Amino acid sequence: MAENLKQHGYTPIVLDVRGFNMKSDAHNIAAQVDKTHSLHPHTPIHVVTHSIGAISARYFLKFLGGSDFVKSYISIGAPQYGSPGACGEIVGGEVCTGTDFMKKLNKGDDTPGQTKYYSIRSSHEWTDGRLDGGQCRMTPFKTAGNGGLDHSLEPFNKKVWKQVRQALNGHCIGKYVDEPDGSIHTQDTLFPDGVPFT
Repeated sequence: MAENLKQHGYTPIVLDVRGFNMKSDAHNIAAQVDKTHSLHPHTPIHVVTHSIGAISARYFLKFLGGSDFVKSYISIGAPQYGSPGACGEIVGGEVCTGTDFMKKLNKGDDTPGQTKYYSIRSSHEWTDGRLDGGQCRMTPFKTAGNGGLDHSLEPFNKKVWKQVRQALNGHCIGKYVDEPDGSIHTQDTLFPDGVPFT
């Protein structure tokens, strides 16, 4: 994806957020955004995320002042209200549905500041990626329907690359939705297209 973005005139910076500690990952994202903003104060900064990386990035936007600097937040396959797939795991355990971390993250406005929020997902995901507040929900792209493999390969999918570029250019190819704070409940976000791995 980074190579594809370079070919289209963007300057991607790839961060490896490991998923063992969401708050620590959020601080790593904040440090990179601060550095980039100080070096290029007039260049728009976009944060493109995948899976649980979307959660630490949203923590950065909501609690560490990120929405003051980030023009758009583009999440791919994000378990915004938690995923049962994270429960009991060493990596991403905080993203399990119902954890204190997820309750805090999803209390109040999910989409603060002037940042534009985009959601991209396959048609076969554990969760639907919805946020309350203003969010562009890109049309789910079709997949082979093999659950975890599709999810893992999203950053390598040319359909995703195209949707990311559309979002970076400010185009909502899908549906813009502005739901009231508190209107989304975890259970309603799970298995939007049927149970995975069937």
